[in-house]
Amino acid sequence: MWLKKKTMEELLALEQELQFSMLDDESDMSLAISVLEEIYRRMVQDEEKASEADLINYKKRLITSLSFYGVHLQNENRPDMLRRALRFERENPLVHFLLGQQAYQSKSYFEGIIHFQNAITFQQTVHEKPYKLTKTQHQFAHLYLSNSACLLAEKAQNNADKILETTGSHDAALTDIIRRNEIFLQKNQYSFISELSFRQGDKEECRLHLAAEDTIILFVESGSSQIIFNGNKKEISLIQAEVFQYLCQHSSRKAAASSKDLEFIFLAEGEGAVQAMQQSMDSLKSRLLEIGLKEGLFVTVSGRTGPSYYYNQAVPFLIIHKSEESFLLRK
Repeated sequence: MWLKKKTMEELLALEQELQFSMLDDESDMSLAISVLEEIYRRMVQDEEKASEADLINYKKRLITSLSFYGVHLQNENRPDMLRRALRFERENPLVHFLLGQQAYQSKSYFEGIIHFQNAITFQQTVHEKPYKLTKTQHQFAHLYLSNSACLLAEKAQNNADKILETTGSHDAALTDIIRRNEIFLQKNQYSFISELSFRQGDKEECRLHLAAEDTIILFVESGSSQIIFNGNKKEISLIQAEVFQYLCQHSSRKAAASSKDLEFIFLAEGEGAVQAMQQSMDSLKSRLLEIGLKEGLFVTVSGRTGPSYYYNQAVPFLIIHKSEESFLLRK
């Protein structure tokens, strides 16, 4: 691979360049992950030169990047990225949950059982909050686990009936469990978050909420994110969506968010995180103006390490996303 021919200095420069380009467009994320992997590989091979802090830092960045890819980006590389994440952190409940979902959708129920059980087990021991399942994901993991086991049992019984040339041994109770679980999953397919409430609903409720007036809406689904205001729509990057939801949910005049609060998603620290935060906020504010939101939604204040930002409540917000998906930035 061409990255192996680059010097360490060239790799570090390329990493920094990609960090900033991804703030507006995630198309380079696969390359950025490959660069991080190559840097980490060389650090591991030459541990005498790499400090323990650097090794921990780059491993964390890798896991974050791979997890972000798995959570938000929906393309043919997603399964590979999720499995690569497990190579660095096998006890990641979020990654196991996402792999379980993919197995379930492809009817690989045995594989799904393994991943959903791991997600439930590791949920009890994981310390990094972004990798913990949300309450809804935890519920869904149990339902998907139950359905996977029931569907596998049904398939096994059907095969046994064919071999034994018997009929009528089908267990209606299994079908009823599967149907009941599927109804719950469909009825709670979307999550709706506002300043005052959190609720869930189906696809029709989602359609109705997307038509809300005089409300700034963030809609995240299947690898894309939009901000919507009175029917005007604008695509934003998934990193900007993470920043938007964090500021709306977790910032206020008394608790403005700094780059330190968001450096996890920027894969940067110190001055790099400050610059990334400023670039993200400038782009986000520009897109808000483009959809007709002339009132400032996010206020900038001076902080000890650079600018901080908070949601000023000038316009109500509504965040809509698939319930089985989650944001990595949490309080």
